[in-house]
Amino acid sequence: MVFVNTELTVHLHRPPVGEWIGVDASTVVGPTGAGTVSALLHDEHGHTGRSAQALIVRPRGA
Repeated sequence: MVFVNTELTVHLHRPPVGEWIGVDASTVVGPTGAGTVSALLHDEHGHTGRSAQALIVRPRGA
């Protein structure tokens, strides 16, 4: 499978703190290969923002 990331949007309500960013992501792909990913972003102090991404998933060589 090939995942074509067509775009990515990130909204932060404050800058992340520390070296690490946690990503709690959920992916949904429909029968035609179109899908979305949404994620909650957090750091050592808690929630810092969200991200959203549209996906197109295709078999390799297609």
